[in-house]
Amino acid sequence: MTAICALENLRCDLISNGDTNGLAELLTDDYVHVHATGRIDDKTAALKSFEARPRRCSRGELVVRLMDDVAVVIGPQVNIMPRGDAAAEDATLIVTTVLRREARGWRMASFHGCRQG
Repeated sequence: MTAICALENLRCDLISNGDTNGLAELLTDDYVHVHATGRIDDKTAALKSFEARPRRCSRGELVVRLMDDVAVVIGPQVNIMPRGDAAAEDATLIVTTVLRREARGWRMASFHGCRQG
């Protein structure tokens, strides 16, 4: 489970550093990203979204459910998104991610975030 949490932190580091090439390697080809707004993106659209709207990202305490070659990870995520001259927008989300163990190792297959109530 430590490896799964490390991948979540790596994902946030890649997003925070604008490394969409590294992020593309972490995501499965059939990756699905459900934004907090409800918009659904495939892998290509999600990567374009990260490029278009840079952010800093961090995860809080995570709960990991491991089922053979699938891991479900639930926990808070904070996104800090610069807005030009305006104050940065902070968003605290509850995020569920699904990781799948493949020949190359664990990769992220799905992300679903919603604003924390």
